[in-house]
Amino acid sequence: MVTGVELAGLILATFPIIVNALENYGEGLETMKDWARFRLDFHSFLNDFIRQQIFFRQHIEDLLSSVVDSEYTMGIMLDDPDDEQWQSSALEEKLKQRLPGKQEYETYMTTVSSILDILEKIQKKLKISKDKVRLIHGSFLALVSVTE
Repeated sequence: MVTGVELAGLILATFPIIVNALENYGEGLETMKDWARFRLDFHSFLNDFIRQQIFFRQHIEDLLSSVVDSEYTMGIMLDDPDDEQWQSSALEEKLKQRLPGKQEYETYMTTVSSILDILEKIQKKLKISKDKVRLIHGSFLALVSVTE
């Protein structure tokens, strides 16, 4: 089971996978009769989705900036959701101190977990294979596996 701040790393990895799949999905639907309208709606959705990815990353950067030792470490974590720092109990303790209210940390982690659940449902609907991801030039790119 994923614990603590590992969820944030998983979310950072999942957004680009879905963006790539949606871009590929959109390209494959060009034969639709109502393509012009669909294309506008689809691109609007894709832009909204990418915007949410940016908002989430900025939020995580802001949160991590006060709990990691350096910008270098933060950059590594943001670029590599599998980095061991995401599993650090020391990092989790620092986050608990950063979110000190009665239930702030637990509520925050519940929200982040919900985001990951939604992204995993989108991945499943798009039939994206999780093992089709590789790291290229410091960012995750998806090699999408779509089946009928």
